[in-house]
Amino acid sequence: RRKRDTVAATLRRALCSRATLRPLYGELVYFEHEFQNPFAGDAVFVVEVGDDELAVVRDAAEVRALRTAAGLPGHAEEDAIGAGNRLFLVGHERVVVPFKYQSANPAAHLPPQLTGAPPNADFHAASLRPKTITVSL
Repeated sequence: RRKRDTVAATLRRALCSRATLRPLYGELVYFEHEFQNPFAGDAVFVVEVGDDELAVVRDAAEVRALRTAAGLPGHAEEDAIGAGNRLFLVGHERVVVPFKYQSANPAAHLPPQLTGAPPNADFHAASLRPKTITVSL
């Protein structure tokens, strides 16, 4: 049991990545994350997003439109995400998972003096304060 827990913890650390977004209030931000099946055999992964403002983009037409608007070269992978945010991957297969983020929370954009934050708090005008969102695969 202990070995299995250690292997699972190691895999979680290896699959973890971090991105920093600094959107303006109401701005939609599109980004992609490459994910690889770490196993030699076929596996199913579920993408779980821990925030209502972040979503996996599942519609291929929407992905194409967002990629075009973001000026990203190349083409989008068709139907990378299955029903229920599932990824069906063969051994060591790589797939690009498309995400969009948009905040409609005006409080996240207020200067620190209006939110009770210390006056010397780091603040970028019209930009969101740091926020951590968990995405599990």
